[in-house]
Amino acid sequence: MKYKTGAENKPFLRDVESPSDNPSNPFHFRKNEYFGNEKPIAKKESWHQVLNNRLRHYTVLEAFLFVFLVILLFKIYSLQSQIDTLERKLDSKKNAESHLMKTKEILEEKKVIHEIVQNVINPSSPFPKEKEGKVKLNSEFNAASLVLGASIETRQSSHSVSPGNSYFDIVSFALGSDQSAFSLLDRVELPVDKAWCTDDRKPVLTVNLADYIKPISVSYQHSKWNRTVPNGAPKLYDVVACIDGDCNQPLVSNCEYSKSGNQEQKCLISTGLPLVNKIQFRFHENHGNLNKTCVYLVRVYGEPSGSKEVKIQVKNQKEEEETAKICSRLAWFHDNIPVFYNGLASKNCSTLYSNNCCHECPNCCSECQINDSTLLNNLQFFIIFFVLFFILFPMYIAGISACCFGLKRFFGI
Repeated sequence: MKYKTGAENKPFLRDVESPSDNPSNPFHFRKNEYFGNEKPIAKKESWHQVLNNRLRHYTVLEAFLFVFLVILLFKIYSLQSQIDTLERKLDSKKNAESHLMKTKEILEEKKVIHEIVQNVINPSSPFPKEKEGKVKLNSEFNAASLVLGASIETRQSSHSVSPGNSYFDIVSFALGSDQSAFSLLDRVELPVDKAWCTDDRKPVLTVNLADYIKPISVSYQHSKWNRTVPNGAPKLYDVVACIDGDCNQPLVSNCEYSKSGNQEQKCLISTGLPLVNKIQFRFHENHGNLNKTCVYLVRVYGEPSGSKEVKIQVKNQKEEEETAKICSRLAWFHDNIPVFYNGLASKNCSTLYSNNCCHECPNCCSECQINDSTLLNNLQFFIIFFVLFFILFPMYIAGISACCFGLKRFFGI
């Protein structure tokens, strides 16, 4: 009986790939298998080694994808938050609009009720009124307005001079027509040097009113001033009415334009006077005691007579469109081609103010003339026309001809 040694109890390793113990190829790797019931004991790894081994299996691309997914999720969350905020704003806006609609409906209902009550209290006439292009003006109005048809009676007024003192102003006034009607152009802002001026010692200004009126008051307004009235402005004047060609009916005496008053200062006229359509301003003194007196704007307030109605033109939609076209055309020429704007004949102050063009083109109104067909404007327009069509246009034609001739020679045509 043979006794087994300790070496015989160990697991026997056998080469399953090599048939012999001495392989011919020394670099050949052999695979060993264990025989027996015993296996080698595996070494236990720590948690950080396991984590390190797992992380090594991930590539850089996988890590980048992970970061990208995290950023994408954050963006989606942010976008969802913005969408929720917009939805809340839209809901609040819809609620506000619905509230406004309800308020509008309530106001419309109140308006209808008010109209019904007014119709019950003041029933209208069963006969329809005739459609007219004009309406009666029953209230107080300025009868000395140039736009309504008032004018200066030059034969019964002092001779006018240039408002400016420069040589250019004097030459322009001499070449142009009389611009003294600026004193009747009813406007809010009064530009400097646009007035009726005279160097007479006792200036007289006679005005043909727009129609017969019952005079109520007269007023004077100078260009904008502060604390001190400019020199040359009227200080003390009388107003008389002209009846049958004779201007001797007193309306106002010793009316003063004081530095303690407003820009426009009125003087009341006593009642019981006859209807008038012509009045005369007689200036006795001006501020600064200068030789030249400049009148910027006079107004004559009154009520229209019963025998002859004073009417204001009511514009329909078509006329308003035509008016808008006129203002737009003038504004475009003024801003883009000022040279041709000066040559246009439909840019005088009456046209601009009667068509309400001052809102669209304020510079047009501030630069307008009473009569724009002056010799100076016409001369300027003709000079420009001559330069364009008799100098520049022939040069343009000659240049084109030379270019065509050069091309023919170049191509041998």
